[in-house]
Amino acid sequence: MHLATLSAPSAVQAGTPPGLMPSPVDRLPVRPTRRRYPLTEFLRASPLLRSDIAFNSPGLPLTLTLRLRDGWGLAIPRAAVYIWHHDACGWTFDAADDELGAVTMMRGVQFTDAHGAVQFRTVYPGRYGDGSVPVYVQVYFSDGRHVVSRTDACLQLPARSEALGGRLLAPPVGPGQRKPRFDTEHEVALIEVAPVHDDPFTEGLRADVVLNVALVQLPASH
Repeated sequence: MHLATLSAPSAVQAGTPPGLMPSPVDRLPVRPTRRRYPLTEFLRASPLLRSDIAFNSPGLPLTLTLRLRDGWGLAIPRAAVYIWHHDACGWTFDAADDELGAVTMMRGVQFTDAHGAVQFRTVYPGRYGDGSVPVYVQVYFSDGRHVVSRTDACLQLPARSEALGGRLLAPPVGPGQRKPRFDTEHEVALIEVAPVHDDPFTEGLRADVVLNVALVQLPASH
């Protein structure tokens, strides 16, 4: 099967909450992995297979839904989606030094369902001095036995939301904190956020993102 470079999918996706249109991210490239390790080994590397990645950390609750689509706008099931970010106070880790290692806060892995969707519950990240509020994403694809390729994205959340009266969503991170290194990041436009219910500062925010992936034919495993 060969999937062409993607175009934007339909604006209305199944399961999208009322009042929030998904933010499309177009044509994320796919890169071969450095070694074709089994997907089970990838997940056994650390206790990251979970949807709640905040561990009761203080901050504004955030529910982040990611939906994978192919070149025809169809869902991509059974892909492993790995996300990480710093917390509201600016704590982070160096991803290059701890890939799926011992650090577990603000990071997690899930498999996309039959609709190509995963959902993570976390807290809204703090804001760096340059004003950015990044969430890093890696999507791993399998040929059935091995991880053979991945795609990378760096989502940008807003520091303020005009829909919420311009209120500050992401306070500055603490002094001396730095961005995690991300050697193949693909930065995208700001992702739309909306309140879960009437009071976002009590019940939290939600974001819905469609990741369009430029898949190619995966090599056969040996």
